[in-house]
Amino acid sequence: MTDYLYEVAIPNFQQLIDQKNVCSAIKDNKGRIVCATALYAKESGFEDWRDLIGVSYNSNLEKIEEISRPNDKQILLEIKKYCNKLAILEQAVIVERTVASYIELFPYQNFYKSSIGTMIPIMDLTGNAVGIQVFFSAYELFGIEDYFKQFQQPNKTLAKFSESVMIESVKLTRRELEITYLLAHGFSQYQISGILQITRGTVSKIISNQICPKFNIHGSNTKLLINKVKKLDYLKNPPQSLLKPLIIILDDNINRKYFPTLDV
Repeated sequence: MTDYLYEVAIPNFQQLIDQKNVCSAIKDNKGRIVCATALYAKESGFEDWRDLIGVSYNSNLEKIEEISRPNDKQILLEIKKYCNKLAILEQAVIVERTVASYIELFPYQNFYKSSIGTMIPIMDLTGNAVGIQVFFSAYELFGIEDYFKQFQQPNKTLAKFSESVMIESVKLTRRELEITYLLAHGFSQYQISGILQITRGTVSKIISNQICPKFNIHGSNTKLLINKVKKLDYLKNPPQSLLKPLIIILDDNINRKYFPTLDV
């Protein structure tokens, strides 16, 4: 298996290393980087892609901290959760021999950047998954980057986030606002449960029992709810509580199988 990765996959990939518009890497079946493009290294904050050889989400947290440069302990904790989730996703791609796409928000060099990633299993001639190739492209994640740009001026800091927020005449708790915001930006209940680390059932209950009644909506009519909240200017900017390293897996089947979440 290793022979195919190093004798076939990597030599073919090496033609892409200096392509200016290709952000990609090859990892072995343990999630360790074995080859990457120059753009991948640059986007990660390194001069040479060889500095990333051997880095994985399962280890080398020091190297990942070097990439992110977190400025507080809470962000570092969220980065650890982010790495753990991606490590699980990589193994899901290997075990299931399937393609997985996800949206990420990560503080590279302490500045948040959002992108869409795609993991593709590398198969040898006998059908074994011997590694993963990952591709990245820029992706504007529900207005978060625009929100951060507001604070790229001297003496500006992120606003404090309170436990409840008034939206016109509607008072939402922090959790209700997070769910309402994500629903309005097109995320499924499974994706929201993954972002917030709560069960899909809890998301559904909050929508039907807490959010919809506050908007005078009977039952759990999410389409009507989304139509109402989209008209509110406040929802142009994301809640501050969402401004942390995030992984949004776009395949609900993978979410259900590999990321069972707990109620909080």
